[in-house]
Amino acid sequence: MFVSCPELEFDLPVGLGVPEALYWRGVGLTTYMPWFMATLRIRDGDVTARQTMCLCWDTDLAPLLKADDGRAQLVSLQRLVPSRRPEGPAWELRNVSEVWVGRDADAQGNEMLIFQDDDGTEVCGSFGMPVAASIRDRRLVRRLPSGTRRRR
Repeated sequence: MFVSCPELEFDLPVGLGVPEALYWRGVGLTTYMPWFMATLRIRDGDVTARQTMCLCWDTDLAPLLKADDGRAQLVSLQRLVPSRRPEGPAWELRNVSEVWVGRDADAQGNEMLIFQDDDGTEVCGSFGMPVAASIRDRRLVRRLPSGTRRRR
């Protein structure tokens, strides 16, 4: 989740934003866990624009993975992850090239999203845990444009 404060709220003129939406100049990340940066291409008549959303939970991301209705299409997915290196940046940005869904035989057969980065690294769910050997019945949900993709 993220937090903001009233002095960082941005008063967008009426008619320029989404009704009922709040706009902020800055937010704080309240959890030191991976975040998803999902960029959609939005088409409205002859106008095309990009909209990027920052999401904390993979369950919020799931509907965007299916977005491809001619009006909205997911064109980029990145994971903003806490660095595991004591020196260097606090966060690292990783491009996601493929998203899979699989069933975890050790967790009552619950479905889990699996994210494969450009370098072939795979992680599960919102917390970016290593993919367990108990994951079965993997199905490709989405392949995204990326720089270099390593096949598994």
